[in-house]
Amino acid sequence: MPLTVHVDGAPHPARPGQTVAAVLLSTGRVSWRETRHGGRPRGVFCGIGVCYDCLVTVNGLAGVRACRREVREGDRIETASPAAGGGALGGPPPEAAPRTGAPAVDVPGAVPQPGRESAPAADEPVGGPVVPSPVVEAPAAPPPDEPPRGTAGTGSGA
Repeated sequence: MPLTVHVDGAPHPARPGQTVAAVLLSTGRVSWRETRHGGRPRGVFCGIGVCYDCLVTVNGLAGVRACRREVREGDRIETASPAAGGGALGGPPPEAAPRTGAPAVDVPGAVPQPGRESAPAADEPVGGPVVPSPVVEAPAAPPPDEPPRGTAGTGSGA
């Protein structure tokens, strides 16, 4: 049974179990807020609720992680998009904007973002070869009847 949610005042269809981020991505949005310092666009980054890049306001509650919150019938989702008067990037990118490069990660259906460098090829090493760390073992403890090394009574007495 489909749901209806409101994104910045406009109704959008959603499915039960779908996250707020999935609904926003399905509307063509790749970002829906900006960083406090520098005004850099943010949307879904980690997708597991660790990075806090996907914050939105849901039903008046600010700071909701869009990647973790499942939508419910009638949810009111507010982004910091220009449509909501927030001034952040939001909505689908303009069709006239040139798209260059490749997505940072090869994700099926991902839209290349302007200014992003292409990801390295699968067979191209990133950061050099992987070298295992050497295993360092702690020295064995002396037997209980032997005095610890470097204490009085173990030297020549000179």
